[in-house]
Amino acid sequence: MKKFNKKIFIPLTVALAVSNAVAANTINESHLDSSIVSTQSGPAALYGQAVTTPDKYGIRKLDMSNPLHYKLATSRLNQAGRKESQFPQLHKTLEVAKQQHLVAKTAKLTATPPPVSESEVDIIKEAHFFMDMNLAISADTNEPYIIVRAKSTRFGGTKATYIDLLLEDEHGNQLAPAGSTLNVLDGKDTTAVSTISLKSLKKHFPNIDTIYASSFVELENEDGTISSTIKYTEYPFSWEHAETIYGVVAKDSANKSNVAEMGITPALYDGRPQYNATAPIDKNNDAVIKVCLNRQHSDCDYMPDQVGDPNEITDVNIPFNGELRVPHEILEIYPTEGALPNGIDEPTNIYLQEGVYGGATKQSYRGIENAIKQFSDYLDVEVDPVNKESIIRWNIPRNEGRFGNAKLFSNIATANWYMTFAVKGNPYFKTGRRGPVAFQVSLTSEASTRFGNFYSEVLPMMKLGYSCLAKGTLITMADGSQQAIENIGKGDLVLGALASNANVKEPMQVVDVSVGIEAIKMYRIKGADGSDILMTETHPISTSNKGIVWAKELKVGDRILTEEGSVLVTDIAKEKYKDKIYNLKLAPTAESVLSESRNFAMFANGMAVGDLATQDEFNYKDQEIRMSEEEILQRLPEKWKTDYINSLN
Repeated sequence: MKKFNKKIFIPLTVALAVSNAVAANTINESHLDSSIVSTQSGPAALYGQAVTTPDKYGIRKLDMSNPLHYKLATSRLNQAGRKESQFPQLHKTLEVAKQQHLVAKTAKLTATPPPVSESEVDIIKEAHFFMDMNLAISADTNEPYIIVRAKSTRFGGTKATYIDLLLEDEHGNQLAPAGSTLNVLDGKDTTAVSTISLKSLKKHFPNIDTIYASSFVELENEDGTISSTIKYTEYPFSWEHAETIYGVVAKDSANKSNVAEMGITPALYDGRPQYNATAPIDKNNDAVIKVCLNRQHSDCDYMPDQVGDPNEITDVNIPFNGELRVPHEILEIYPTEGALPNGIDEPTNIYLQEGVYGGATKQSYRGIENAIKQFSDYLDVEVDPVNKESIIRWNIPRNEGRFGNAKLFSNIATANWYMTFAVKGNPYFKTGRRGPVAFQVSLTSEASTRFGNFYSEVLPMMKLGYSCLAKGTLITMADGSQQAIENIGKGDLVLGALASNANVKEPMQVVDVSVGIEAIKMYRIKGADGSDILMTETHPISTSNKGIVWAKELKVGDRILTEEGSVLVTDIAKEKYKDKIYNLKLAPTAESVLSESRNFAMFANGMAVGDLATQDEFNYKDQEIRMSEEEILQRLPEKWKTDYINSLN
């Protein structure tokens, strides 16, 4: 545990998933009147912690051949309303897991595990973590709510993922309807949400000061194996604090005032957590932090920092320099790796996570003499008893803000990131009968839909990007000649075209040049006329039969648009590439009648491929793909259909 010397200062004069999570309304809370009838023995954490042990990520893996673990998992499904009569496969999966675990024990498996590649060393393949506890105003009811979220993300995906989230008080009374999500067909990234209005919470729990959260996950992996995990944490809560920010909550039915009438207390500092950073930030003011992994051009907030290094070892390096002000007296911060206190399973960490490949990575830097520096090693804290706040500060240089090999990340629309702090201290500067207590403080970049005016600030989103053409690719110029792409600069004129219709072509000006390296295998596309091109997997290419697609989506038999018409694709192969890659951004000339907002292409080795702007737009096209309920049912294995249909209700 990291201890600090307090510094006192004088102040000057913050899909496919079918979710059963609670919506922002009061209907789902109506059952609380009848369900909360007596004080229980204690929160779920007391029993769960007694029969399970967390790993270094705070994840408690369940062994279904252990009767106590099996009972725990079954109780979680029932608490979330996932009864066996309506969700037979969820319950059957527990029995399958039991048999798998029994066989593993009986066989006394001693086989050597397969070697882990260099890039996979950094990945948390089966990540399960609490995202945050926040307060916000519901767009549906215009009232303040507590929102707690947990996430399961599996590297490579799953056949099915189930996750729940339970909120309780210190006596084991359930605070809110349990949130749960069943994610079928594409279980790489699954979130459970539990919400409760402050009005309802005030009615039933007027003296609550701690929210006990627990989350259970059941996965059916692609190889058919079943894994189950559970985690616990604790969040401090203060009615005085909440009402200062969101107004007085009705103490009885006679007070009908809502948030619109309450308003928000104006104050220079109203006690909300405040996040301030100098890195990473949105330098270009385009509402996203763009970290370019392999290319340099004007839309990058952070240019590649390893151009010139061997392609195979390109890392994702991100600087972190900032502070978090919280209304708690923080005395100690638990280390990223090491023993955690009972009740807190979430280590102090920064996680980077994306939903295309799944899994998560955490900051880790190997320094002099192979010494490992984790997030907690960079932390310092000040306590201000006058303003009743603690300031946690960190400064991680970019070369030390390593989040793993670039091969772990797809070319994605957004990368979510999370900051978690496992701390010990006095919440809201109030010393309780137990003395200093352990609790969790969290920040996330994931906003909650239908909510606004958040108590804790939502972090800005990140983008990671890479995509270009190989050095030596010949580009058709405006005069009909051809130039190697690496010899073309700003101001040059090339033969451009509409990416959707290569017959509409005209001279276009190069307004930006992207240069970088590639960390993953590229695609070599060959045509029937002898042409070929080497490009990154998500570079857009124009076809006559599929429209604009990524290189990796091409199939033999497709037809690529060319200067003269189209060419038949005869061969597609992946290959390693260890030189620079390039792309050009085009713009119409002053004489053009085309709009600058159109998608443009250039002719590379005779084939129509997207320019830099088209590449940026189509990089993330798969993020918008959604399937209807009917399409999901057609693709679902028969065993999951009953569970899925009942999830829709």
